[in-house]
Amino acid sequence: MTTTLEWSNGMLPRGRSPWLLLVKGGKLQQFKGQSIPGLVAVTGDRYKRNGKWSATTYQLALAKDVRALSGANGWETGSFLEGLSACVRKQLNTWADVAEALGVSREEAEKFVRGYAEGTAATLDKRQADLAALEGE
Repeated sequence: MTTTLEWSNGMLPRGRSPWLLLVKGGKLQQFKGQSIPGLVAVTGDRYKRNGKWSATTYQLALAKDVRALSGANGWETGSFLEGLSACVRKQLNTWADVAEALGVSREEAEKFVRGYAEGTAATLDKRQADLAALEGE
């Protein structure tokens, strides 16, 4: 059975950008408005012109065993980490937490976050280094 989903790329208050992440077989990919073979098919779209608030709402069909995570950067800090925490409704403090929330390996999580949200990657790297320094003492 195919799962269907409606998703909008419309900007949110405070200039926050929404994101839609697709996970299948331990791999993570961001939806960017086009079908992705084996993951998602765009079955329809509706564009609404409204200046900086213009947006496209997509009707999507997800392939079998694809998990979709939809969210936006956080309200308070504007960070991907805050937004992902809100999406999964769990505090995320480490690379391991992020990987678990995304449902992928730590290596896959790092690869995605480093390419998508450099600030979040830097925050997680600093936390990891701080913990390592404690353990080294």
